[in-house]
Amino acid sequence: MPVLQLDTRREAMVNEDAPISLDLSKLIQSGIKTYFNNPSLSDLTLVCPDGRALHCHSVILAAASRRLAAALKQGNWSPGQQMPVKGVDSEALETLIAAFYTAECPLELERLPALYDAAVKLEVPSLVPALEHILVSALQPSNCCQLLEGCLGAGAGQLTDLALEWIRGRVADVVPSPEFRSCRFEVAVVVCKDLAQRSQLVGLQAAVSWLSASAARSSLAGVFAEATGLAVEAIHAVAA
Repeated sequence: MPVLQLDTRREAMVNEDAPISLDLSKLIQSGIKTYFNNPSLSDLTLVCPDGRALHCHSVILAAASRRLAAALKQGNWSPGQQMPVKGVDSEALETLIAAFYTAECPLELERLPALYDAAVKLEVPSLVPALEHILVSALQPSNCCQLLEGCLGAGAGQLTDLALEWIRGRVADVVPSPEFRSCRFEVAVVVCKDLAQRSQLVGLQAAVSWLSASAARSSLAGVFAEATGLAVEAIHAVAA
């Protein structure tokens, strides 16, 4: 058995009884960084939905993710085996796992919903509220519909609610904006339906704003009304 022999000599210290505390977090983190997706000492390989493999260390995963910790503690895995991960965006998953090792999380706004979805599903509690705060801080009339579309596409329910809440609070700026008037049908439906639940008139005004942005949309009034729950007659009345 190999033995690690360390120097047993101790340098004399002034006032040896005085409590001393050193913050070694940066030192430790700098060492951990080198092991991200590194086969060295890896005892587990995560397989992303798109097939990419990430060489991982179970203790790092368990320390950062409650969901992974629970899966690993079940004991139905053995060192060296692969663990496929389904139901998340592969790029977001790799970004999240990298953050476990580097303590850094590079972020682009358009990628935030997918990363948030992965953080929620893997139960990374420290990251979830931080991403929510970033989203709300970044929302503007010029980007809110695009970000909302990303939240809807990622199935990030809480982020979707936060984006809709922000839009409700700034409806006078959002509804007439080019961003809203040019957004996709599905996004406009969600916005108008949400606004109508608080104020039927505001929901109708938003519907008229979106439908009137293009002559080609005049034929969509009936379909749009059905999707939003608004009366097509009321839409025409507000538009008149």
